[in-house]
Amino acid sequence: MKVKTIHYKRIKNLGNYESETFEMTADIDEKDELIEVATQLQKYVLYMLGIDDGKVTARHYTEDGETVRDF
Repeated sequence: MKVKTIHYKRIKNLGNYESETFEMTADIDEKDELIEVATQLQKYVLYMLGIDDGKVTARHYTEDGETVRDF
């Protein structure tokens, strides 16, 4: 499977029934590493919403389901 675009969206609850949404889309080149681009995109969105806590939820798994790399 060839991935050409990655899209990440996050909604932040502001309280009082209000929320803020921020989303970004990245186009992938053949030379780009998919996991690295996805992780960076998520970090940008979290930073823009003020949720820059250093935690990113992307994980890369082997075919047998073992976690190779946590980001």
